[in-house]
Parts: sequence; structure tokens; C-alpha cells
Amino acid sequence: MKEKELGGDQLFADKNWMSDFIKAFNINSILRFILIDPSGNVVDADAARPSDLKLEQQLSSLVQKFNQNTHYLSH
Repeated sequence: MKEKELGGDQLFADKNWMSDFIKAFNINSILRFILIDPSGNVVDADAARPSDLKLEQQLSSLVQKFNQNTHYLSH
């Protein structure tokens, strides 16, 4: 990965296409984006590509919900 200068988090699933991770998220292609919240919960197991406007909209919505929940918890 260093040789290819790949950015972001790059994960490798062992056991070929039979790993628990591959099966749990029904991954059937090499390129997959998974959106995970700060607590480690999977928000979207088949998220849009980073260049897709849908992802930006989804992230904005999640941030807004998070901010609302944080506001209610602090009062």
C-alpha cells in the first residue's frame, strides 16, 4: 500500500471471499465503501463513493442528527 500511495484506510479480508467480514456485509466486489460512525457502528455497509454527492448528503444528515442528539443530552 505504501508503494501505491493509497490514501484512507485500506482493509484486507483474509480467507479469500469466505472471511467473516466478507460474509457479514455481503461484499461481492473488490471496491466497497463502508460508513462507520465514531462508536464503531456500521451506518451504511454499501455507502456511496467519496466522489458521489449522495455521500456528502448522507454525512451532512448524520452530522445534523448527531448535533441534535448532543444538544438534547446536554440540557
